Formats: sequence, C-alpha cells, structure tokens
Amino acid sequence: MITYKEIAFTAYAVTNIKKARTFYEGVLCLKPARELGKNFVEYDLGNGTLSVGCAPKMWPPSKKGTVAALEVKDFDGALEHLKKKKIKSALGPFDSPMCRMVGVRDPDGNMIVLHQRKSAAEKKAALEQAKEKTAVKKKVGGVK
Repeated sequence: MITYKEIAFTAYAVTNIKKARTFYEGVLCLKPARELGKNFVEYDLGNGTLSVGCAPKMWPPSKKGTVAALEVKDFDGALEHLKKKKIKSALGPFDSPMCRMVGVRDPDGNMIVLHQRKSAAEKKAALEQAKEKTAVKKKVGGVK
C-alpha cells in the first residue's frame, strides 16, 4: 500500500517559456521560486509547487490536459484583476455549495482555475438551501 502526504507539484507544458512567464507572473502574479535551467520555472504556493516547462518535442502542451486550482484569498479581487488584464474566462465564474471558481487559459491553452473555498458556515447554509429546493420540487411534483 502507498500512503500519500500531499501533492508535491503540478506541471504544465508550454511552447514558449517567455510568453508563459509573462502570463504566470504578469497575469497570475506568481513569484518564481526556482529556475531549473532556461526552460523550466517553479512557483511555490503554500506546501505545493506549480511548475512550468518548455520541451514541446518531448512534452507538448494540451488544452485537454492537466488543470491546477490555485486557492486565492480574495476571489472578487482576483476576478477584477483578470478583467483589468482583459483575460476571458474559459470556465465560469461560478459558485458551488463548497467553493467559487473561475478557469482561464495560459498562452498554450492550459487551464488554470482560481478557486476560493467557502467557510464551514457558508457550506452548511448552501447545502441546507439545496435540500430545501429539492424538498419544494418534490412537494409540487417536479422531482420523483
């Protein structure tokens, strides 16, 4: 059996490291933690690391590949920042009972999600509200 502690890193493949760094550092405001050669940079976030590497012949980017969700402190502020940078959302923004999130794409089409967990009280209230809506639908015959 394997026991896990945490995700060590998530890595994105890119075709142009300069364009990628402009996006990750200029748009997403990430600070480089390490440069591992001229085509690979790492950004530390909490206990995890987001890595970006350029080796398109060995490791091509894909719009259908990996998605990392970066936890933000101020979701509304993050949305406003993306708007100012004229970054269109590829997913959302939307609310779920557990969180708020929006997905954007880097220059190679990789999806990055900006995410904010809701507090325990917000989660509980959202789940109760969802239960109430289901109960009302059942009462009027909408759901069986």
